[in-house]
Amino acid sequence: MNAGNTIPKSITWKERWKRILYFFPIQLVLVHLKSNHLLLLAWIFITSVVMKWLLVQYGAYNLFLYPEYMGQVGPASHFIMGIAIGGFLISFNLASYALNGHKFPLIATLNRPFYKYTLNNFIIPFTFLGIYTYQLIVYQKTEELVTHSAIALHLLALYAGIILFSFIAFSYFLTTNKNFQKLFGDIKIRQEKHQIRPVRTVFSRKEKWYSILTRKKEWRVVTYLSEPWRVNLARDISHYDGDMLRTVFAQNHINATVFELLTIITILFFGFYRETPVFKLPAAVSIILMLTMIIMLVSAIYSWLKGWSTLVFVLLFFGYNWVSSMPEYSFTSFAYGLQYDSPPAPYSNQVLKDFSRDTAQITKDTEHITRILSKWKVANDTLYNQKPKLVIVNCSGGGIRASAWTMRVMQHLDSVLNGSLMQRTHFVTGSSGGMIGASYFRELHFRRLAGTVIDPTEKEYYDDVSKDILNAVALNFSLHDWLIRVQRFEYGGEAYTKDRGYAFERQLSANTRYYMEKNMFDYNLPEQEADIPIMLLSPTITNDTRKLLISSQPMSFLTQTDYLDNLNNIGLVESVDYHQLLANHHPDSLHFLSALRMNASFFYVLPNVSLPTGPHTEVMDAGIRDNYGTQHTLRYIAHFIDWINENTSGVVIIQIRDRYKTVDILPQENKSLIESIKRPVSVVSDNYLTMQTYNQDEMLMHLSGLLKNKISVVNFQLKRTSKNNIALSWHLTNKDKKRIYRSIYEPENQVSTKILERLLEVEE
Repeated sequence: MNAGNTIPKSITWKERWKRILYFFPIQLVLVHLKSNHLLLLAWIFITSVVMKWLLVQYGAYNLFLYPEYMGQVGPASHFIMGIAIGGFLISFNLASYALNGHKFPLIATLNRPFYKYTLNNFIIPFTFLGIYTYQLIVYQKTEELVTHSAIALHLLALYAGIILFSFIAFSYFLTTNKNFQKLFGDIKIRQEKHQIRPVRTVFSRKEKWYSILTRKKEWRVVTYLSEPWRVNLARDISHYDGDMLRTVFAQNHINATVFELLTIITILFFGFYRETPVFKLPAAVSIILMLTMIIMLVSAIYSWLKGWSTLVFVLLFFGYNWVSSMPEYSFTSFAYGLQYDSPPAPYSNQVLKDFSRDTAQITKDTEHITRILSKWKVANDTLYNQKPKLVIVNCSGGGIRASAWTMRVMQHLDSVLNGSLMQRTHFVTGSSGGMIGASYFRELHFRRLAGTVIDPTEKEYYDDVSKDILNAVALNFSLHDWLIRVQRFEYGGEAYTKDRGYAFERQLSANTRYYMEKNMFDYNLPEQEADIPIMLLSPTITNDTRKLLISSQPMSFLTQTDYLDNLNNIGLVESVDYHQLLANHHPDSLHFLSALRMNASFFYVLPNVSLPTGPHTEVMDAGIRDNYGTQHTLRYIAHFIDWINENTSGVVIIQIRDRYKTVDILPQENKSLIESIKRPVSVVSDNYLTMQTYNQDEMLMHLSGLLKNKISVVNFQLKRTSKNNIALSWHLTNKDKKRIYRSIYEPENQVSTKILERLLEVEE
């Protein structure tokens, strides 16, 4: 360690320890630990994401470790990521300087004060950069299967961005930040009556060792970095005038505030123009920008208001909360195509009971579906030597992994069934990502029927549903949704507010070649003619956890309750028919992608969708109630059981599951206090899908007897375990895509394929 000519040649061990303990970088870490918890939380957050400790189930780490820009991952995306990290580093140092500079008066006397402060504040940023670099290399090599040369190029671009932004920032501060001498010149300094004396010996009898942890104003510095390669002893500054030192910090704060305002304006600019392709920043960049803006706002307010800051923060929070509740600035997410200007549709227990007892409507809808079943039978009679098997497909939820797995299974089955999967299938239901994959496959089949040269089994269509959606959603969340939403757009003559739900639909539409840019009514006639299967979506109504049944066909018979309870009253109505509830709000005009989004609105990732009802209701992910669509399948079969027994040779339910149908028996190990507190909640949250399976299997067993044991369930299961998992996210790594694609060749899935071929009488 080169300390320059200010350090004597021979020093005692006591002096050495003082110089280590009171080394400026170490003192800055301690002051952060003692006072700057918000700054530390920002670092802890992004480090935890990068280390896969936080938001793992959503795949948030991918946004940082494999940034995407304009649909590509390469030097450009990493360079932009580097600029964002550089901005975050500068904002961290600005905030730290504003909050802590006055605690280290030495800085005001040094040449280039902000540069020297940043140089000594390196421990936390460099620790993160080391972790981030390592994690990026490992992740891109093992998960995204990137070559070593490409990784090296990515890192070069990343650090080029960090260095460029840092150079620009320091160029500004080196010309605007002045130390004591530059402001006041070489004048004779007057000592204050109460002098600033930061260089008191901590080893004196008057000062205890723990005073370093309890000091409120001045922090001692014995050594500091004057250059990256040079350590100097701190000089005594007790002769400097206190007011003049404070003047140095004040002018530096003003310069920093100007820089902060420019950065915030830049962030708002990107948020407003986020849909312009060139301004669609990598999602991790937008998250870092959001953290940067929060840090800068907090530090700016504290710098100017000091003791009043807490009150101002509280007022800002409640003010923001009040503004967000106003209709024009609310966080309401809409289902595009529905009309929200008409009087709200009544939503109450009595209204729903009346719907479920509307025998005229139920009879009409039953006859309507029976005609579709008859057309399906005519189309399938030629495929069998006896009465046809009624095929029903159930798709599990699970984000984009479920979309990709459902598409892969349906492609495989369509191939082994000689292109007849959709012809044989009458009904498709399920939740979340699985229904997105099924919808895309159905659309490809429909286009093939219409004469378009399409082979739905081609891998390029699997690649379509495997493409990233998370980037667009995270970008909108971090740069727009938590701010006041003012951007609107029109669809079907109605105006709606843009949010991350809108971004989700736009990205999904682009990924699937804009083929599903349709409304619900566009599928009505093809389903009626049995050209394509009927599809049922069932998002959960958050107000009462009922299911909203969304289909191009009326489904009121699935809401019927056929028993009376001991109060001679109709049983609880579990489901609500979408057409009945929103009859006056253009239900047929609902954008199909909005319906898919409603069915896949996993909490926090996508906003709950508001319905035009009174009282106000919202819907979220269908998997909350029925992750596999089994309940609706069983009710559907039970309602048409007489027709099925008379006209078919049985029912085949194809279950496409994004997890093994098994139960993990976890040992009950000794639990800590926190684990004991968490255990009751985790038992339910970790096993709610297993509990659904228990109930559904029991219902299947009872229904099998009514169908004269002519019901078969064939499972296709995605191979993944808790140790070798695939994130519940809207992004797949290249490794995950290959795993999912190959999972159809797992022994159990090949056995299921053979069973299905025998059930459907497919010739070898």
